[in-house]
Formats: sequence, C-alpha cells, structure tokens
Amino acid sequence: MFDRIRALIRGQAPAAAPEHDLKHAAAGLLVEAALIDGRMDPAERREIEAALLRSFHLPAAAAAQLVDAALERARVAADFHGYSRDLNRELAPPARLRLIEALWRAGGSSSRFRSRL
Repeated sequence: MFDRIRALIRGQAPAAAPEHDLKHAAAGLLVEAALIDGRMDPAERREIEAALLRSFHLPAAAAAQLVDAALERARVAADFHGYSRDLNRELAPPARLRLIEALWRAGGSSSRFRSRL
C-alpha cells in the first residue's frame, strides 16, 4: 500500500493490482451484495462461489476460502471503494459487466429478496 502511495506522490502510474487482489475484491463486493439484508443464506453463498469459479477458474475450495475471507472482512469493516477501484481499473468492460450481473444474482438469490418483488 505504501508503495502505491509513494508512486502517486512521485507522479508515477500505480502498479496494476495483482490477480490475488482482484479475486478478493470481487469476492468482497459479491459478499456485500448478499449481505444487503443483514445475512447470507446458502443460496446466496452458492451463487457467489459459482461466480468466483466462473470468473477466476478456481477450485471449489479456493472459492469457498475467498467467500470466508470476504465474510470476515465484511464483519469488521466495509470498504467498497477499495474493491471497486481495483476492479474498475483492471477489468475490461465485458468482465465488469459479468461482475455486475453476478452482483445482481448474488443479491437476488435470497428467497427473502425474491418474495418482495
């Protein structure tokens, strides 16, 4: 993080976010979308893990670990800017669109949400 700040102060372009950070950022946004009603049900979690599997070609265990880490981060703090900044900078428009679609699926897979439509 300090390297990025130093680069900005020196007028240098920030370094690209590592793929690892993008996976965590995507998982974080998806989890936050699912938690909009204060909790995540199993259908929401399955949808998020499926989106991570499709987007990053991960093993199921790695997708589950990303969701667990994102849930822990959501428990202690919510920083949407950090997630969205890295994703917006690094993802091409088609990938951003797929992420937005996954956000809708994650947030909308809850039976509590669907019953209100």
